[in-house]
Amino acid sequence: VEIFRRRFPTMPIRFERVLAGLDDFFVEFCVPVVGVAQMTAMAWGIDPRVPVKVRLILSPFYLAAAQPPVQIVLSQESDEPFRLRFQLHNVLTVSLLTKDLWASLNPYRRSPPPSARPPPVSAAVAASAVEPPSRKRPRATDEASDRILRLEGPAEYTYPINTSEGLFVMIADYLTARFRSLNMHCIICDQPHLFVVGAMLQPSVCSRALCCYSFQQLGIAGEAGSSIILGTEVLDLQCVMLKTAALSARADVILDPYPQVVDPDNPRVFVLDPEHKNLEFVKQVLSHFPTVAEMSSVSTFPELRAILDRGHRLAYPLLSWMISSNRSHLTLLPPTSRLSQFKTPHQYLLLSAGPEQEALFRDRKAKHGSIFAYHGSPIENWHSIMRNGLRNASGTKLQLHGAAYGAGIYLSNQGAMSFGYSQRNTRTNVSRKGAPVNQREFLDGMSDIICVALCEVINDSIRKSGNIWVQPDPANVVTRFFFVFRGGCSTSEIDSRMSDDAAFHAEVVEVMGKMNMG
Repeated sequence: VEIFRRRFPTMPIRFERVLAGLDDFFVEFCVPVVGVAQMTAMAWGIDPRVPVKVRLILSPFYLAAAQPPVQIVLSQESDEPFRLRFQLHNVLTVSLLTKDLWASLNPYRRSPPPSARPPPVSAAVAASAVEPPSRKRPRATDEASDRILRLEGPAEYTYPINTSEGLFVMIADYLTARFRSLNMHCIICDQPHLFVVGAMLQPSVCSRALCCYSFQQLGIAGEAGSSIILGTEVLDLQCVMLKTAALSARADVILDPYPQVVDPDNPRVFVLDPEHKNLEFVKQVLSHFPTVAEMSSVSTFPELRAILDRGHRLAYPLLSWMISSNRSHLTLLPPTSRLSQFKTPHQYLLLSAGPEQEALFRDRKAKHGSIFAYHGSPIENWHSIMRNGLRNASGTKLQLHGAAYGAGIYLSNQGAMSFGYSQRNTRTNVSRKGAPVNQREFLDGMSDIICVALCEVINDSIRKSGNIWVQPDPANVVTRFFFVFRGGCSTSEIDSRMSDDAAFHAEVVEVMGKMNMG
């Protein structure tokens, strides 16, 4: 406790018995949230201004146990939602407080009474007893000179563990090291994602069968899932994006990622698998989705699942996959924060850059400055964009409109031009069977939705040809806002001012300030 107070003089720590007459006691201390920008914290569901409170319940001889006998409770005293509780708990219990690491702590602690003392275990022996490093399981190795252990995997996922300053400092140090890379690890197994998705913002469930089954069928990570559980408007929009991508003539290219769904009756079997695509089966399941109005009429997951199961046995797991695979933060703007010149109530905050990309963007912005520009793309493309980010599609199978102005991400300072690019898609009726489109209260079922993103762009190396801009470096483009227009609208619903207009720029910056995007 004294070591912790010296290391973290501004962070409170206290300990006392759980109940009078019992030997068990608890230790409660706070860990500062470091390395998480305000925008990232808002998307993840954590208040960066308030430390995370860690409460450990221990027995007097807890170090004598063969494996960690620690009960951990995490909380945050803030009015903001604390949606990272589940993932942070797993960070500690799955990756840090492992049996092998626990054994390596014993030589550095006060010895328990002889009757309870375990055989001495050196850190070297503990390290040699675990698996070799791989993406499937990081391991602990010994550096005897300074008693620093590292959980090793790929180089970018290596985190130092200091075992020489006590259990409490070790936990605090490890949490602070892990905060900034939570989006690179599965929220359930805490293993690095199998594919390169770390550049995207939202933490998510990985593609391993057990984690998919746990999330889709058992409801594990329900609280973590609530960080991406969508409001009615956003759920509606995500459903339309998935449906239009699946029904597109280009589905084999733009339905990326392809759904990965575990059989509800067999967790070892994927009934929807990217390795064995079956687009017709995906369309069949989607055709039995209930309306968003029906889904929004319930208030609990069991009720939602019951509605979906009545349509198709895979409807609920497919919806779960859709939610958990979304790597962007999409939330409806409150009326007071909407951009007034856009004549649509469907205005959203859209953040997709991960912490590292956002930090790089801010460094470049400080050097070169930034401007705002529009990016338009058909609704069928946004399922992929929400999960993979804006990419340079020039010269790839994703290219749709050509690259007459060179390779890069195509943008415009004129909203009407991007509006036009968004309309260049095949009209597709995505409504549920037997549900008339014109009776929908929400977007679900609309065949001609138009989507335009407002991006912030580093003002460097942009190739400008009139109102067509090309930024060759995708790292220099981040999404900020997203606008959806329903069928029958016209370019008059987008303000005629250019995105590089000084007044428009000032208004966007003001809205970003209201949304704590600083």
